[in-house]
Amino acid sequence: MPDFPKAGSPVDVWTYATRALNSDASNTIRDAVLSDATRIPGANVDASISTRAPELGGNLASVKTRADTILAAEAPTEASVLMDGTEKTLVEITDVKVAEVEAWLDLTPMAGGDTIVVKYYRKVKVAGAYVVYASETYTGAQAVPMVKIIGAKIYRDIKITAQQTAGVNRTLDVQSIRTVTV
Repeated sequence: MPDFPKAGSPVDVWTYATRALNSDASNTIRDAVLSDATRIPGANVDASISTRAPELGGNLASVKTRADTILAAEAPTEASVLMDGTEKTLVEITDVKVAEVEAWLDLTPMAGGDTIVVKYYRKVKVAGAYVVYASETYTGAQAVPMVKIIGAKIYRDIKITAQQTAGVNRTLDVQSIRTVTV
């Protein structure tokens, strides 16, 4: 299923949105365990790791180093792209780093008679070519105009394009945010 569903019923939108919300549950548990243990009365995380992690040789520093690895968001990339009937690149990432990427597209300018096709391409190999992973067609004014095009971990080049195939040429706003491990 593509990361950017067509606008649907409120139930469809809620179901889609809760996927991201549900993934935060594991983060909450991790944060509680890796905190200074003040959230868990009587817990001593440092002692627990040192004495109960024989596979690490009780190496608390090693565990803390891995636990302290955080994700850092780079400055968002924002653009306004004028559609003209050709396939326009909205987002392209070619400096390959393992990263999490989010991209958002604002379809507010669309009106009756407009059709815009959004495609998401990925590469599998360094020297490979882009291959379409997902394609979605949007027609007319959008009831839910903000579209999350991608929200995924990447390991290779990606490209997101849009092509207006009908209607008055529109200018679309796009934003991408990349988060890398530091």
